[in-house]
Amino acid sequence: MKIWRTKSVPPLPQSLDDYVNLFNKQPWNEKYASYAGGTITVTSIRGLGRSTSVVFADINYLRSLNIKNFHLDATFKVCPRRPQVLQLLTLMGRIDDTPIPIAWILMGSKNVGAYVAVLRWFKNIGAPHWIPETFTIDFEQALSSAILLTYPNTRIIRCFFHYCQVIFIIEIYLII
Repeated sequence: MKIWRTKSVPPLPQSLDDYVNLFNKQPWNEKYASYAGGTITVTSIRGLGRSTSVVFADINYLRSLNIKNFHLDATFKVCPRRPQVLQLLTLMGRIDDTPIPIAWILMGSKNVGAYVAVLRWFKNIGAPHWIPETFTIDFEQALSSAILLTYPNTRIIRCFFHYCQVIFIIEIYLII
């Protein structure tokens, strides 16, 4: 059983850099990063301080898209415990009025520096031809600041669902 597992399942990553190394080696690259339409590129990004983020995206696909409107949303509920990942950030592009996931980012930090590093990767490497008009996001101030630092001419739209969620939480907090 142990021999089968060693051949069939990749070792558990101990750090975010291990994710990058794992996905970029055979046989795991072919098994997990290749698909009929292309290859998912797995890139490690360093933010200010010690923050590390890992971007999962098909660069050729990103470069084929001409998107003006983006959505960014993060979740922490599906993040691996080891290595410690604070959130999974999903970048969606609005294609034919439908937000479509186009990249995923495992983030070890949720500060402005980490977000700026990720957004600059898209601006300089992933899809330098993009000129975003809007970003729809929740109410996270660090993300908002990073967007304006990276794309200063972009308009930020706050998600109504998240607005209602914040109001509801504040109301419950005030009642208690």
